[in-house]
Amino acid sequence: MDILQKTVFINAPMYAVWDSLTVPEFIQEWMYDSPIEIQTDWKVGSTIIMGGDLHGIPFINSGTILELDPGIKLCYSFLSSLSNLPDTEESYCILEFNLTHEDKQTGLELTIRNFPDEVIRKHLELYWGPTVELIKQQTENRQI
Repeated sequence: MDILQKTVFINAPMYAVWDSLTVPEFIQEWMYDSPIEIQTDWKVGSTIIMGGDLHGIPFINSGTILELDPGIKLCYSFLSSLSNLPDTEESYCILEFNLTHEDKQTGLELTIRNFPDEVIRKHLELYWGPTVELIKQQTENRQI
């Protein structure tokens, strides 16, 4: 199975990195330049919806929380309306975030799998490469 993995080490405690992944105002800092709305209750089986406007184009990213170990692991399915793919199980990617304590740092590992096609894979690789670095930067800046 084709997977994409990105890992960064962040000079912040695990709880601060977790907040960057789950607190809407912090997600906004690294996700998009324009405002987004995030709807979820962060419970396994619940939906997660992120909507907004990307360069004048409205979008909705939707999925389901698949796994949740607060402060350690977050895994959810993901489908963007911008992909124009049908709302079927095969169209959803899986995003998994794992946090580890690494000698005064927090390791953030992102694994993405279940790509519906190569175009989506390449887009997510281009997006998440700099985005994990932005999560690192934003989280560390909040620690100052």
